[in-house]
Parts: sequence; C-alpha cells; structure tokens
Amino acid sequence: MKKSFTLMEIIFIIVVLGILAVVALPRVFSGVSSAEISRVKSDLTTIRDAILNKYNSNVLTGNDSCPSLEKDTNDNYLFENVLSYPIKKNATPKWDGDGIDYNVTLSDNSVIKFKYDNTPSSGCLFKCVSNCDKIGE
Repeated sequence: MKKSFTLMEIIFIIVVLGILAVVALPRVFSGVSSAEISRVKSDLTTIRDAILNKYNSNVLTGNDSCPSLEKDTNDNYLFENVLSYPIKKNATPKWDGDGIDYNVTLSDNSVIKFKYDNTPSSGCLFKCVSNCDKIGE
C-alpha cells in the first residue's frame, strides 16, 4: 500500500511555512538598514578620530586651529585632508558635504545631517544636527 500525506498535514505545513515567512522576511530586509547604520557609525568614529588627531598635530606644531576637512570640495572624495583613505561621495551610504555641512543619505532616502564646528574653543566638533536618533546620538 502506498503511503502519502493527508490534506490536513499538507495544509498544516503550508500554514507553518507562511508564519515563518511573515516572521523572517522583515528581519532580512531590516538587516540592510542596520548594515548602513553600522557603516555610518564606523565612518563617524573614524572622521572624529582623524579630526582630533590632525588637531593635536596642529597644536604640537604651534598652530592652534582646527583642520580643514577638504582639500577640494569639487572632487569625488570627502575628508581627504584628515583621512588617509577618503570617503567616496557616491558610495553607500551616500555622503555629501562642503567642508562644514555634511549629509548622509540612506537607502530609505532618510538624511542624517552633520555640522563641523571648526572653532578651537569648541574642540573641533563634528556633530550630528538632524535625525541623530538613527545613529544613537
């Protein structure tokens, strides 16, 4: 005699697979956003450390001024005056800036804005000014 699954068993399997799909798919798609946020946080830490390092080098040479972040604002790179490996403007996430005001556009088209306070009394701060909650600031 040939053994097979009953209709109830097949329906049960389909329902279980449907429930798993409903639970798993949002997590898969939100992972991309988490990766972008992690990348922005990593970039931000690197930029802030590079600014502090360049400022400390300036102070040691007797120059008490905050470093400029850009060599050329018309090229395809950002932070080339403080980073050994500058950030490309059209990379993901998309950075853009002019030496003072910077934006990061994520894949969901939300924009995180930053401002560089280049006064030595402020400590040469590179601070988040808009949508800071996305990166935990």
